[in-house]
Amino acid sequence: MKELHAKGVPMFDARVAAEYAEKTIKGAINVPYKEKSAKDLGFDRTQDHFDVSKLPADKAAPLVVFCNGPECWKSYKAAVVARDAGYKHIYWFRGGMPEWTAKGLPTQ
Repeated sequence: MKELHAKGVPMFDARVAAEYAEKTIKGAINVPYKEKSAKDLGFDRTQDHFDVSKLPADKAAPLVVFCNGPECWKSYKAAVVARDAGYKHIYWFRGGMPEWTAKGLPTQ
């Protein structure tokens, strides 16, 4: 992820606004995934909300989604919803904020 960040690939933080305001990856954009569905591969996306209109207009451009690490399902679900909306190059940063900060990478 560090390499993608260095190349300027947009990073999208799927956590709630308060978590984003506290600390996020430097330059990340907050697009909260509002989750009510089960933390399950077969989640019911109709129970959730993710505003894909806040993602880049170019659906072929790469993007990264992240949240609070492996126990947090918001970024996984956001990646699935984005894929189903036609985005072609989605990177799911499973380690999210815990991994990023543990490595001492830039935050804001």
